Amino acid sequence: MIIFCGQLPDVSSLAEEMGVDIKPIREINEEYKEILQGYDLILVDETQRIYTHQLEIIKNQVSENDILCIFFHDGEQIFSTEEEKRRNCEKIKEISGESFELSEKVRTNKNLASFIKNIFDLGKRNAGANYDCVNVVFSKNNSDAENVLKHFRSRGYEFINFTTAYSKKTPFDCFKGMTHHDTHNVIGQEYDNVIIVLNKVFKYDEQGNLRGEKHAVGYLYRNLLFQAVTRAREKLVIVVVENQQLFSKINMIKYNNLA
Repeated sequence: MIIFCGQLPDVSSLAEEMGVDIKPIREINEEYKEILQGYDLILVDETQRIYTHQLEIIKNQVSENDILCIFFHDGEQIFSTEEEKRRNCEKIKEISGESFELSEKVRTNKNLASFIKNIFDLGKRNAGANYDCVNVVFSKNNSDAENVLKHFRSRGYEFINFTTAYSKKTPFDCFKGMTHHDTHNVIGQEYDNVIIVLNKVFKYDEQGNLRGEKHAVGYLYRNLLFQAVTRAREKLVIVVVENQQLFSKINMIKYNNLA
């Protein structure tokens, strides 16, 4: 069985194709915990995001029924301060008998992966990389950015917006009507070409690390950005709105002009 924490468009078809049972994490609760029994192997994806009581149910059922369980987790894809408080990654390390770590991201091409690393840390420069797979566009305002989005969407790019909030305003609300993708519902998905929008929410600190302001409902903008850019397989477009400093830094990454 695979327990998945994201939103899959067609679970039944995927399960049939793979020949395994796939259950969404919302089905893992006290009332239905028996569904875990009878399996020899359980794979839990995106474990860093599940609730504490769900992790406890899985852990107890695995132990009581002698089931082999593999937890997949990534601390860089914790989306909120609440998820940080759960300490799932630390708890998994405490209960697991053996641990393995992927050395590199495998879903992106090498040049794109190198560019993404450098976005988050200006010190991780790769002077020999070719970043033709990336475009960086400056927009003077949100209206201009919308026109850029329309252009690239017409060329097959998928626009991933930052997750907004139901009851509070966020700096990315104006882009909600331009896509059905946000940084939460693309978990587990990937696309050939991706376009994103950045604005004054982001800046580089004195050490060259990318920082994000506090989200209206406690999401971590930096981690949401990581989720968005790592959905791209081949090409990435970054539209920077009203943030000349950010645009200049990212543009220098593209052309390998960082000092």
